[in-house]
Amino acid sequence: MMIAEPVQLWEGLAPGSDGWTWEERRLKVPVPAAECEFLLNVVHPTLTPVLPDPAVATGAGVVVCPGGGYFMLAIAHEGFDVARWLADRGVAAFVLKYRVMETPEGQDMTALTQAADPAGLATLLRRMDEFAGIPLADGIAALRCVRDRTAQWGLQSDRVGALGFSAGARLVLDLAAHDDRDVRPAFVGAIYGPSRTGSVPDDAPPLFTAAAADDPLFEGSIEAHAAWRKVGRPAEAHLYNRGGHGFGLLEQGLPSDRWIEQFHAWMMSDVLS
Repeated sequence: MMIAEPVQLWEGLAPGSDGWTWEERRLKVPVPAAECEFLLNVVHPTLTPVLPDPAVATGAGVVVCPGGGYFMLAIAHEGFDVARWLADRGVAAFVLKYRVMETPEGQDMTALTQAADPAGLATLLRRMDEFAGIPLADGIAALRCVRDRTAQWGLQSDRVGALGFSAGARLVLDLAAHDDRDVRPAFVGAIYGPSRTGSVPDDAPPLFTAAAADDPLFEGSIEAHAAWRKVGRPAEAHLYNRGGHGFGLLEQGLPSDRWIEQFHAWMMSDVLS
């Protein structure tokens, strides 16, 4: 496995963020049995390749989109940890550091605290809807970057998908339902994503969803699976009794810990076989 240098997705300032001047910073948040690292105030989006040993490479690739409510990125347990896991199994992974909303100095924990209650979560979801075009532009740029470099990275262009968590799941669903077929990934994994509006095309890529019933966003995964099935597109859902929100690759000693094994099995046997 090799982690390559990050690729800048845009020359100069990314479109739509011309006036952004805030400084990117890191935040560590303690959770049971772990400490999660987040990025705040991302202004310059990048894509970091995590490439498998050529001896085990499958020619498949996945753009990995961490979550964080479009105001931060869970860059480790929903980003690089996932990418390393996939690369160890022959799947090239590309961690997308997409742009997020500004968090002013001294307010690092404010949005996390607000999202813990229903009213605050509803406000955050509305803000995400308003901001969604910015991450979507970065997601499109990321997929185009990977497809333009398939020879360099040992990939097959029709085997490049996307995997997202929470807000990142919202992003990959927007990519999968995009009007432009050339933008869509070959397959998508949406892990504990929120509900989204908008229709699903009748040629949308195959979908994998996973979520836990004790997650306040649980219904979003149910709705995404139902929307895909309604238009006759392949969709697989893994619904767990416990796991909460944002588990990524954190070990909790629960069946939800195995979601990534189930995603990998689905990807390699049902989608790319």
